[in-house]
Amino acid sequence: MKKYSILLAGLFFAMNLQAQPASRQARYYEAYQRNDLEQLKSVIREMETEAPEATLAIAKAKYGAVGACLARQDEAAAKQLLDEAARHTRKLLKENAGAEAHALYAGILGMKIALSPAKGPFLGGQADKHAARALELEPDNPFVRMHHSNNLFYTPPAFGGDLQKAVEGFRMACQGFEAQGTGDNWPYLQCLAMLGQALQADGQIDAARSAYRKALAAAPEFSWVKNQLLPALE
Repeated sequence: MKKYSILLAGLFFAMNLQAQPASRQARYYEAYQRNDLEQLKSVIREMETEAPEATLAIAKAKYGAVGACLARQDEAAAKQLLDEAARHTRKLLKENAGAEAHALYAGILGMKIALSPAKGPFLGGQADKHAARALELEPDNPFVRMHHSNNLFYTPPAFGGDLQKAVEGFRMACQGFEAQGTGDNWPYLQCLAMLGQALQADGQIDAARSAYRKALAAAPEFSWVKNQLLPALE
C-alpha cells in the first residue's frame, strides 16, 4: 500500500509538471522561431506589465520581434518596435548600463539603417561607436561579439567594415553562446543565421550551409533559415 501511494504521488507530480505553462523565455523562443508576432507581442506585454520601467530584457525582446514584422512585410510595425527598443536602450545608456546595452543599441541602429539606407551617414558612426564600446567593456560576451561582428559585416569596407573579421567574430560568438548553454536562447539562433550569411558572402558556401543546418538542428522550425536563407543558398 505504501509503495502504491508513493507511485500515485509520483504520477500526480509528473502530471502537474506537464500541465504547467511553458516559461516566458520558452514561449518567446518558440514564437521567435516561427515569426509568430502575436505571441511575441503577448510575451512583451507581460514583461512590460511586470516591469514598467525600461529594462534591457524588454528592449532585447522588441528588437528580436522585428524579424517577425519583416516576415510579414510590415515595415511600419518593425520601425515602431525599433523606435521603442531604441528609447528603452537610450534610457539604460544614460544610466550607465553595461556592454550589452551598447551592443544592442548598435544592432538597433544597424537595423534602422537597413530599413532606411538614407540614414546610414547619420547613424552609421553611432553604431560603430556603440559596437566598439561594447567590445571594449566585455570582449568575451557572445551577445556583444555578435553585434560587433554584425556591424563589421554591414559596414562598407571604406568605412571600417571587414568581412573576414566579421566571420571570425560570428564564429567566436556562436562558440560563446554554446559554452553558456543554448536552450531557449534566440540570440544564438540569430548568430548562426548571421554567421551563415557572412560565410556565404565570403564564398564559403559549404560552411554557410553547415551553419544553417546547425541552426535547424537546434531549432527545426526556425523560419528565417528554413524558409529563406537555406532555400536561397540552395
